[in-house]
Amino acid sequence: MSEKLKHKIPTQRTRAAFKPDTFNEENRTIDVVFATESAVRMWDWEQGELVDEILVCSPEAGNLIRLNNGAPLLDNHRTYGRTDECVVGVVESARFENNQGVATVRFSKSEDDTRLMEKVKDGIVTGVSVGYNVSEYTIERREGVRDIYRATKWEATEISLTPVQADAGARVRSDEQTNEVEIIEQTADVYNSNENTPPSTEENTAQDPPEEIEEIINLNNEEMTEEEKKALEQKQRSEAALEERQRSSGIRKLVRALSGLDDSFADTLIDEGVTLEVAQTRALAEWEAKNPLTPRNNAQQQQTNAEQTRSAMSNALVLRINPQAAEIMGEENVRAASDFRGMNLLRLAEESLIRSGINTNGLTPREIAKGALGGSVRGLHHTTDFPLLLGDTINRTLLAQYMLQTRTFLAWCRRATMADFRAVTRVRLSEILGNLEEVKEGAEYKYGTMTESGETYKLAKYGKIIGVTWESIVNDDLSAFSRIPQSFAAQASTKQSDIVYSILTGNPVMSDGKGLFHADHGNYKGTAGNLTTGGTALSETSLAEAEVAFLNQKDASGQFINSSPRYLIVGPKNKIIAQKLTSTNFTPAKQGDIALPQFTGLTPIVDPRLTNYEWFLAADPNMIDTVEYAFLDGEQELFTDQREGFNIDGVEVKARMVFAAKAIDWRGLYRNNGAAPA
Repeated sequence: MSEKLKHKIPTQRTRAAFKPDTFNEENRTIDVVFATESAVRMWDWEQGELVDEILVCSPEAGNLIRLNNGAPLLDNHRTYGRTDECVVGVVESARFENNQGVATVRFSKSEDDTRLMEKVKDGIVTGVSVGYNVSEYTIERREGVRDIYRATKWEATEISLTPVQADAGARVRSDEQTNEVEIIEQTADVYNSNENTPPSTEENTAQDPPEEIEEIINLNNEEMTEEEKKALEQKQRSEAALEERQRSSGIRKLVRALSGLDDSFADTLIDEGVTLEVAQTRALAEWEAKNPLTPRNNAQQQQTNAEQTRSAMSNALVLRINPQAAEIMGEENVRAASDFRGMNLLRLAEESLIRSGINTNGLTPREIAKGALGGSVRGLHHTTDFPLLLGDTINRTLLAQYMLQTRTFLAWCRRATMADFRAVTRVRLSEILGNLEEVKEGAEYKYGTMTESGETYKLAKYGKIIGVTWESIVNDDLSAFSRIPQSFAAQASTKQSDIVYSILTGNPVMSDGKGLFHADHGNYKGTAGNLTTGGTALSETSLAEAEVAFLNQKDASGQFINSSPRYLIVGPKNKIIAQKLTSTNFTPAKQGDIALPQFTGLTPIVDPRLTNYEWFLAADPNMIDTVEYAFLDGEQELFTDQREGFNIDGVEVKARMVFAAKAIDWRGLYRNNGAAPA
């Protein structure tokens, strides 16, 4: 059962983070992530101990009324003095998105506030702090690690710009008026399945309380027994030692990630006792000093370096999936990938975090994977190249597999592109009327005509989403990069072939109101209105008859087209006879049989979608229209895009294909319903 208690605590303030890519200069707005469901250290004033606090980010738990009613954007939490000095802007809106609290703030147009906005825009002022009151905690008591305080009823009160952000792991109480909080005690197993519950590890407890909390601890020491004081001092020393190891290790990894800096510089930063954030600023400044470039070129160089690193990581992952890819990757790319080739997915994720300046010491595999995919790390938001790396790898694997797929229609169909999704009309070449006529001296050229009729069709969109979850990264599951793209590539190829061959098997109605294969079109052998009966088996005689019909085709002006068939299209049942009829290596079975050189100009095409004995002839699509297939102009045949997962905890890669096909002219095609051989 739950036990309800009452505590009094003051307003709390927590570190928040700008989302720089949301800055809108015209509207003078920028988004702030002011709350996440990550566990953050705080001090329980009633119990006198450190605990982990989680703000439940949902409309049921968080009250955003004040923020949505035009709460002011303050300068360093100032609520005193002149209003024009304290207020620098306004909170335009606040909402919960993906288990995060997000607010849009707008700066005022005063001269001072404009200067402050420019500092935010340029990354000079990066500190943001949010005040909030908690009215209900649900507490999970745990043995050996910090208790978990879930704020299940809380209200955001104000947002402030601050010159220095709070410690990444600290929730700092202010000296404002206290408010009453209802405490609900819960047994430890209630939230065991909650993924936001911090793991029960020593790393999770090894964080120092803020300086303000240390002062309270020192005051409380006067009321402790000697044994309690010694136990507390020992705990503080252990936590401080582990935090120092994490700080030192993080600084060394940071320095090593910047080419040109050596371990002695890392030693200097460690000896000076600077925080990891300060070390990052100092290290970047030192690196820039050793690489004298103009600011513009420096930014370009950093972007180039990041792209080269991401490419090398992607190549390493591709080589793990398919070692034979080294043959086409090139020696230089293989050599660049060698630094990462021995890394599994989790190590690549951690490397991406480190190269983004994130200290990974003490992070669990789950936290590393989710952080690299765009989730918060220790309550802070950041960006890494890891989602781009995964998307690039899937994209390359998908396209490589797609190009290996067999599409038998490519030979006898004509490719085209369309600018958009509107219907287009293709005029048949055979209906551009008029023959070349002699032009007498001084006479005028005569005009030919082009019919207004034609075949109309438009593009359609097809696609699927590939999801790469953080679980697959922790498990080093490469199937998301090999088997899934292979499956989607096969699906794209199959969909195209299904659409094209349905034209042959379905006999669509043409613009003249008759089926593609029709007696009036002179391209059909079979029962009228029936695509299964009345045909003849594929043989020398029937094939010769079909060629005659093909050669007798005329254009709209009544002139012979004089186009010969180029392809013999059959299903598996006619495969052997088709190969015999078109092969130059035909060997007579008995005396009197002769070779059939008259059909060697035909190329046999076998496709399993032709399930019976039907067979077709098709012209060279460059000579006369047959079937046209089209893709959207400006896109690859199989296009991929990606985003941070919305329905999954990971990255979603969308495979999209925009495709259509249509028979353009019956004169370039012939159908025989076929029959079983005698």
